This record gives sequence, structure tokens and C-alpha cells, in this order.
Amino acid sequence: MRQTRRLIPVPLLAAMTALGIFSAFSSALTEEGQGSRSSLYYIVREGDCLWKISERLYQDPLRWPLLWQNNPYIKDPHWIYPGDPIYLGSALEGQSESAGAAATELAGPQEEFVGVRPTVLHVSRRMTDVGLLTEDGLQKAGAILAGPDERVLLSFGDEVVVQFGQGLGEGEGARYQILRPVREVKHPATGQRIGTLHRILGSLEIEQTGPDRLAKGRIVASQEAIEVGDWIRKGDIPPREVASKPAAREVTGTIVATLGNEREVAQHQVCFIDKGIQDGIEPGDEFWVFQSGKTVKGFPDGQEVTLPDRKVGTLVVVQAENRTSTVLVAQSSFPLFVGDRVKARTE
Repeated sequence: MRQTRRLIPVPLLAAMTALGIFSAFSSALTEEGQGSRSSLYYIVREGDCLWKISERLYQDPLRWPLLWQNNPYIKDPHWIYPGDPIYLGSALEGQSESAGAAATELAGPQEEFVGVRPTVLHVSRRMTDVGLLTEDGLQKAGAILAGPDERVLLSFGDEVVVQFGQGLGEGEGARYQILRPVREVKHPATGQRIGTLHRILGSLEIEQTGPDRLAKGRIVASQEAIEVGDWIRKGDIPPREVASKPAAREVTGTIVATLGNEREVAQHQVCFIDKGIQDGIEPGDEFWVFQSGKTVKGFPDGQEVTLPDRKVGTLVVVQAENRTSTVLVAQSSFPLFVGDRVKARTE
């Protein structure tokens, strides 16, 4: 039962979404009855298979069908992927307390087995680290001045020369995000300027500092072509995955922008909301998206009646700035639009 592992390419991911595979996954995790009890998940890692997971959990690899039965979103047991949550709730039912303790001991690093709500989503950061919306006045730390061999286009592994602003540089080992401004963003309801949308191109690490605020660095992550002139700010690419969770406080806001200049956004795409760190928002917070109900002719006199607002999607915060957040559309039953209202899920 050895199983091949690979990461899902974005085109294949889009095809899977179109075929409803993610919808089946979502419904499997929210099946009635699972929400009322404590849940335990194992997060698949590179090289895992159901055979190995069963061997670790039960000390019996031949019990892998029990895990497959407990996770109906897995259509083919030979194909599971890093980041997939394997639900263990009913797989542990009927086991002794010592068996449960053994499962925890077998887990190794604490994050392998995670007690979570059944609606947990583990969002690949490779899909979401593509942009951020920052308020005006954010000061960049510096810019890329040159690459190797006078090349203009740069990528992973290239050595670069950067220059910092006065007093903004740090020493060897410091990490910096590489950003490129795209456009200014105004609030869809008020028309007030919110800030500037940037693409996250990658990150670099400082290897040597020199005079005139110059430093040599190396690009340690690149998500698209990096150019001489792109600017940097302190920080690194966020963790690869983020697990969804209830927000700490009630917050309402608005979808204010998409990564492109379109007004519509779909499932598994990135958009931006007008709430951030100062509102108590942090990565993993879930938001519901609401759209106003339509006005229809009532019964029996035909007078206009406004239908109730409808909940049309779920967002997960993947990066929070001071006043804004980058969010991933984790689920949508209808197209979402710039201007749609959002509300934090707190229960």
C-alpha cells in the first residue's frame, strides 16, 4: 500500500474545485453529529500514507481502511496530500484511554495531532502569499539595487545588493519581504482611500552589510519574477499553513479589493477586507460573507418585499496588517463581490 505523494499544481487544484471535490471535503467534515464531540485530526505530511498513519496510531498498518472510511472526502486511498486533515474522531471511538494516550505519544511533534473544530481548514500558504493591502504611510525598509551579472529579472537563490533607508537596516540573518506596489485602493462604500495594494514577490536574507547603508543578500523565496527596483520591508513569508478558527471578538467589515482589478471573487481566490490588527484580527480568523436579499413581489397583493440577507461564503484570514487583512475565500455558494459585507465568526 505504498502511496505516491505530490503537491497539487494550481491548475489541477482549480480543476478539483470545479469538480466539487473541495465541496465534498467540506460537507464530510461538517457531517451532523461530529460537531458535538471533541475532534482529533492528523495533518498529512510529505511521505505519509494511510498505511503509515494507521501503523503509528494503532500499531497495525492493516487498519488503514478505518481511516479511509472515516474521511469520505478521500476518493482514492492512494492519493492523500500534505496539509490534508485526517479526521480521527470515530476512528478512536471504542478505544481505551491508554490507546488515546498512545496516539498522542506516537504523534511526535505536537502539531501532528490537533484538537480542532470539524470545520478546520488548512490553507496552503503557497496559494495565499500573493498580496497585501497596506495603509498609506507604511515606510519601506529599502530597495533592491542590483542583481548578479547586471540581470534585471531575479529569482530564488540569486545574490542581490540592497540599500536601506536611514536607520532601517538590520544585520546578517535578517529577513525581508520583497514587495511591488500595484495600485491604490478606495473603500467601495465611502470612496475614501484605504491604502496601496502590493504583490508579495518573495523574501531575501541579509548575508553581509557594508558602507552607505548597502548590504548583500540572497533571495530565499520567490513566487514570481523579482526585478531590480522592487522594495523590501522587514518580515518573512508567513508560515505555510494557517488553521481556521473563531475570531476573538465580533467584527463587521467589507470586502474592499481583489488581487486583480475585477469586482468579483470566487472560491479559493484571494481578496482583502477593511479590518485588521487594530480590530483584533489575526491569521486564521473566519468571516462569513453576506449579501443583501432581493426585492420581490409579495403574496397576495404584489407589494414589494425584501428577502432576508443570505450568507454566501466563508473567508479565512491569511495575513493581517494594521487596518486591513488578506483573506482566502474558503467556501462560496455564490460569486462574492467587492462591497459585500463580512462578519467574524465568534462561536
